[in-house]
Amino acid sequence: ILQKIVPCLVSKTKRERQTPRLPSHRQRNPASDEKWGFKYCASDLLESGIELQVGSSTQGYLLEISFKAGVVIIPQVRIYETTSSLLRNLIAYEQCSLSSMHSVTSYAFLLKSLIGSSRDINLLRTRNIIEQNIRMGDKEYLAQFESILDQVAMKDDYCFGDLFDQVNAYRM
Repeated sequence: ILQKIVPCLVSKTKRERQTPRLPSHRQRNPASDEKWGFKYCASDLLESGIELQVGSSTQGYLLEISFKAGVVIIPQVRIYETTSSLLRNLIAYEQCSLSSMHSVTSYAFLLKSLIGSSRDINLLRTRNIIEQNIRMGDKEYLAQFESILDQVAMKDDYCFGDLFDQVNAYRM
């Protein structure tokens, strides 16, 4: 069942058959102490001159995240009260699967690295990267991500390694 859910997450709203363009995976040097994710949260990235922009409506996959000319382009994500549970289950599946590309786990690491406080949530909501949900405030959004990756060990392959290197090296 979970094998059918992951493509639905990756293919945001499109129902036609398309092959998702997943980011290239990068092997992490096991001897390094680098952390997965951006070195700075969303508000710190903005203060350092890096813009955050919602992807265009033609951008149909949640994992199509790019960095061009100082702008991180992220497709809009919908967060509900059940998002944390869904992501935890998909992460657990990926952690147990030998053939998994760890795309959902990588995506959760990316979101968690952007979200450090309710200020970051507010920033992502005002830029429409996180879709407005009238039932949830900034604190509820933050609660969805505070402990989502507790006890999760990231494998050595990671979807957004090159993206993080580009952003972390830009004006930092």
